[in-house]
Amino acid sequence: MKLIEKHREGSRWVRKHDRPQTAYQRLLALNALNTKACKQLREEFASLDPFDLHERLEKRLHPILSKAHKEDLKEAPVGAQ
Repeated sequence: MKLIEKHREGSRWVRKHDRPQTAYQRLLALNALNTKACKQLREEFASLDPFDLHERLEKRLHPILSKAHKEDLKEAPVGAQ
């Protein structure tokens, strides 16, 4: 949420925010991109699947986290698990 306005009423600050938007939505709303870049961005956004992204992220993180967990177990004092 972007802050649109902030003013003081007595001893309180009143803030007004814009409606929440993703970075993708803000970029398209600016009209700062040329048509080719806009088209590429829209195609990329349309091809994204949150479930697929989550699965790919988990596959990449699993080896890293499992190695870190093994190292933590090596450093743990005896009897603490």
